Formats: sequence, C-alpha cells, structure tokens
Amino acid sequence: MFKRVSITSRLAWGFGIVLALLFGSVVATLLGLRGLRDAMASVRREGRQAVLAKEAHAGALDAMAYIGAAAAAGDPALAAAYVAKVQEARTGYLARLETLKAEADTAEARDRVLAVEAVIASARQANIEVMGLAQAGKANEAFRLFSAKSCPSIAVWDQRFEELARLRNGAMDASLARFEALAGRSTVLVVTFGLFSIGAAAWLAWVISRSITVPLAGFQGVLAGLAAGDLTVRAAVDAQDELGSLGASMNLTVERLNGTVRSINQEAHQVHALSGELLAGAEETRRATDLVARGSELQRVATERASSAVVQLSASVDQVVQVVRDVGLRAEAARREAEGGVAFGRETAEAMEGIQGATERIVSAVQVIQEIARQTNLLSLNAAIEAAKAGALGKGFAVVAEEVRKLAERSAAAAREIEALTGQTRGIVGLGVEKVEATSAALGRIRDGIDVLARRMEEIGRAAADQASATQDISTQTHDIRATSEQNAAGATQLASNIQETVLHLDALAKIAVRLEKEVAVFRL
Repeated sequence: MFKRVSITSRLAWGFGIVLALLFGSVVATLLGLRGLRDAMASVRREGRQAVLAKEAHAGALDAMAYIGAAAAAGDPALAAAYVAKVQEARTGYLARLETLKAEADTAEARDRVLAVEAVIASARQANIEVMGLAQAGKANEAFRLFSAKSCPSIAVWDQRFEELARLRNGAMDASLARFEALAGRSTVLVVTFGLFSIGAAAWLAWVISRSITVPLAGFQGVLAGLAAGDLTVRAAVDAQDELGSLGASMNLTVERLNGTVRSINQEAHQVHALSGELLAGAEETRRATDLVARGSELQRVATERASSAVVQLSASVDQVVQVVRDVGLRAEAARREAEGGVAFGRETAEAMEGIQGATERIVSAVQVIQEIARQTNLLSLNAAIEAAKAGALGKGFAVVAEEVRKLAERSAAAAREIEALTGQTRGIVGLGVEKVEATSAALGRIRDGIDVLARRMEEIGRAAADQASATQDISTQTHDIRATSEQNAAGATQLASNIQETVLHLDALAKIAVRLEKEVAVFRL
C-alpha cells in the first residue's frame, strides 16, 4: 500500500496520523476532565446546600431552645440574654434559608425552602409573645405559652427541615452518581482511545518499517551474491519510492558489470586463441628463417666454388697470354672448368632462387605477425576501454590490457625490423641472381671461346686480354656475392633472435590471457 509513496511522505503521513491520534486522545481527556469538573462543581454545590440546610435546621432548633430557656429562666435579665441569643440564631438560619432559596436549582427545592420559612413564620408570633412574657418576668405564663404553641411547631419544623435535607441529600447523591458515571465513561473513553492510538501507532510503525526493511534485506542479498561472484542476482523492484529507484540503479549496475565481465571473458578467450595463432605463425617464421640460413650457407659454398673457378680461370688466361702454344692442351681443361663454372652458376642461381622464395615466405610471415600485432593492440585497447568503464573493479584488467598493448607494440616493432631486413635480403638476393646469371653467361661464352680457340688463334691476344678483364670483373662480383651471403646469414641470425623474442612475448601474452580467464571464471554470468 506504500509502494507508490515516497519514504518521506510515508513517514510524514505516519507521524501525522500518530499526532492526530494523540491529539484526539488529549481532546477526549480534556472533554472528560471538563465533564468531571462540572460534575464535581455540581457535587460541591449540592453538598453546600445540604450543609446550609443542616445549619439552618440547627440554628432554628437553637433559637427554639433559647426561647424555651428564656421562658423557664424566671429572671428578666437572664431572659433578655437568651432573647439576644435567639435573635442571633434567627439571623443566622434566616440568612442560610435565603441562600438556599437563592441557590435553589429546581422548583421543588425552592418550594421546600418556602415551606420551611412558612412553618417558622407560623410560630414566630407565639415565640415573640413567649419572649415578651419572659422579659416581663412572667415566667409561668411564658412557659405555658411556649409549651402550648411553640413546642408543637418544633415537630413541624423538624419535618420540613428533614424534607429539605432529604431533597438536598438526594440531589447530592444524584450529583455524586453522575460524577461517578461520568468518571467511569471518561476513563473508559480515554483508555479505549489511548489503546486504539497505541495500537494504530504500533501498526503504522510496523507497516512503515516493513516497507523499508524488506527491500533493504533484498538489497543486502543482492550485495552478498555479488560478493560471492554471482552476477545473475537481481533486486526485486516493485515500488516507486526511493528504495525502488535504488533497486533499479542497483540492477542496472549489476547488468552493466555482467556485460563488462562477459566482454572481458570473451576478449580473454580471443586473446588466448590469437596467442596460439601467433605462436604457430612464429613457428612457421622460425622454420622459414632456418631455410634462409641454409640457403645462405649454400650460397656461401657456391660463391666459394665460383671464386675458385674464377681463380683457376684467371690462371688459365695468364697461361694463355704467356704460353700461346699450350692453348691447345689447356683448352680442354679450360672447357671442363668452364662447364664446372656453369654448373656452379646454375647451383648458385637455384640457391639464390631458394633464398628469394624463403624471403617471400618471411615477408608473408612478417605480414601475418604485423596483422596479429595490430589485432592484439586493438584487443588491448578494447580491454582498456572496458576496464575504464568498470571503474575500480577494472584496474586489474587495465594493467593486463596495458601489458598486452606493450607486447603488441614490441611484436609490431620486431615485425617491422624483420620486414626491413627481409627487404634488404630480397634486394641483395635479386642482385646475386643477376650476378650469377651474368657469371653463367660469361662462363658459357668462355666455353664457346675455348671451342673455337683452335680456329681463332689469331684472336688469342685480344681474347686473352678481354678474358683477363672479364675474369677481374667476375672476381669482384664473386666477392660481392660472398659479402651478400654473409649479410644474408647475419640477417637470418638476427631474424631468428627476433622471432625467439617474439615467441617469448607471445608465451607471456598467452599466460596473461590464461590468468585473466581464471580471474573472470569466478563470476557467474
């Protein structure tokens, strides 16, 4: 019933109702006290009138007693003293009767007072005569008159005063009864209203506290589930107050945290898989590097053979220049050496082509490494962004993403260095292929020259000079090829070192991905 009311309004209504009930209790108590006060005033008034009636009765009897004493005194002076007391007593009870008549609240009460006054007035003349006779010293006459006329009126006086007293006592008893009844009703009303107020206040307190504590207990359960790694828990949101807004915000936070952890888990799996692919690519690159190294070794051997052949050819040319007559004998040997040089040239060309093919494969592998490094860098950036969204919970993931990014940058730098070295190797290998082809062509020309040597003896001088110059060029080119082979070998060694370092980085990246997967695995998505 309070789910659509805010907590502030809820508490305000609750306190307002409690205050209203307390105000009602106070008003009921005040009304009851006012009624009790009026009833008590009535009791006091009736009691005062009863006392006045009793005092008037006593004063009238005293006056009658003083009249009898004056009649029996026999001494005029003493009789005069009693007469004075009679006047004093008469003044007192007449004043009380006037007060009773003035304060009479009913016609019956006033009639009772008038009846008493009438009885007293009926005996007044006889009493005056008795007092006159007593003051005149006529005690016997006064006593006889008192006995004959005054004494019989005493019984009537008592009867009228008793009637007045019964009326006043009855009125006082009725006032007391009303007071007691009103006191009982007021007590019942105050107790009933008080108990109702207490019960209503307790019920409101229970309902309001339940409307607050029950959602808070649900939130506590959600937080406990989050602490245990359960990201499937949700708070029950069935109110439109502050607690409902808090529950909706908590559910939104848990949903976003669930999505972040799920994304990190997927990214960790992808990083793990890509690490495996990178390791496989690095292994292929290592094998290609081995091929390059072997090709460089073959190129070095072929170059040494070509250099030996060039030295032998140079010696042959010198012999041709110095000893023309031995040309015939040396021609066959020169032809055989030329054929060996051609064969060596073909081997060298094939080795160069192998090196060139290996270089192309290295370029492809380097491109794969660069693409993997770029993807890894993108993944690390995505992980860093998601970690930043997660706030304090994503600090560990941000560190991991930064390490992944650094590894990707180092891999990309190593790949660029490998690409540069590979480009140099490819250029040098191409130049070597051209030189070897030129050498093979020169050796072929030498072989042809030796074949026609017998027919062209007249041209031996010029041919020998040309051959010496060509031999010098070949020696220079062979030296260049040898230097290129050594550079290829050094580049292959450096490439192998870089690939080994890349493998170490990829292995570290794979371990980081595994640790990240283990950390994310504690969450229940």
